[in-house]
Amino acid sequence: MTRTEKIAFVLATSDLFRCPNSGLVIDGAPGDDKVACACGKANPKTPYREAAAGVVHHVKKYLERATAEEFVDQEDKRRGE
Repeated sequence: MTRTEKIAFVLATSDLFRCPNSGLVIDGAPGDDKVACACGKANPKTPYREAAAGVVHHVKKYLERATAEEFVDQEDKRRGE
């Protein structure tokens, strides 16, 4: 798959955000209000009532958006490509 195809696929299937704790780009399903994250920490910008539901996810409305290009670069680097 070419870089352009990867970017198009990610844009069509995911909402992209930056983890406030690790800085990694994380992807979530469009239409969902949360994004799963492996950092294991609550988002420091999330009010306690919403953060208390669990720390394996972050609430989208409190996250910084990321780009598909950043996500593809991150994942290619992680895979050694």
